[in-house]
Amino acid sequence: MGRKHIIGLGLLLVATATATSMPAFAQSAGQEYPACTKTVSAGDSELAHQKYIAGKQDYDEGNYDSALRRFRDAYTLDCTKHELLVIISAAYERKGDKKEAVTALETYVARSPSAPDLGTYQAKIDNLKKQLAAAPPPSATVEPQPTTPPAKIETREHTIYPWIVVGAGVVALGVGIAVVATAPELPENCDREIERCNRNPGESNDAFQKRQDEAGKAVGQPLWGTVAAIGGGALIAGGLLWHFLEPTGPKEAAKTKLRPALSPGYAGLALGGSF
Repeated sequence: MGRKHIIGLGLLLVATATATSMPAFAQSAGQEYPACTKTVSAGDSELAHQKYIAGKQDYDEGNYDSALRRFRDAYTLDCTKHELLVIISAAYERKGDKKEAVTALETYVARSPSAPDLGTYQAKIDNLKKQLAAAPPPSATVEPQPTTPPAKIETREHTIYPWIVVGAGVVALGVGIAVVATAPELPENCDREIERCNRNPGESNDAFQKRQDEAGKAVGQPLWGTVAAIGGGALIAGGLLWHFLEPTGPKEAAKTKLRPALSPGYAGLALGGSF
């Protein structure tokens, strides 16, 4: 027998032994999720990341069919991110399709044999299979029930009222500064404390009264201008504080639930892994 025939026979025996000893989940997983045989470019990886983010939003809103399409598209684009299979499994489980949830997890276990969380997900697979085995077979007479869409959560946005307060404060501050800046100088022979002037020798009544009025403005304008400026500053600060403390977002507080968690570094898994 030639050298080539011997090598070929050896490879065939190795392939046969590997296929026979490999668990059944690996075989079914290969059919559901094609093996990763390509080099993933940076562009494909970034596009996969965007698909994942869009899928996560669908998942959070309960749109599991749309979320699954996006998650599977992300895995097709970047098949090196096997952690996506855990997210896909969680989405299938939330949708109620435990069989597909098992398939996705089995694929993850088969493709990440050195993962530290392998035992956790293998136990999850066993638990889901027990649930599938215990579930009664579907009745042919049962009509499929329409899926009730998730209730739309009303979102609160910032209002214009804080900015009206800020605008009023800006006007008051500007007026106060202008009043202080245009205050006249205290006339000669006038006392600031008592706001009175002494009559100059030979001064007419009109001139004396004019000096009295100027003295009143010289003392009063800075006081009222300062009050207006301080009030305007307080309005500006209060309006800004109102704006930043004003409640926004969903009116109903978010409930704790199993979900993929997005975090810096393209990371987050519903069941404790990272992506």
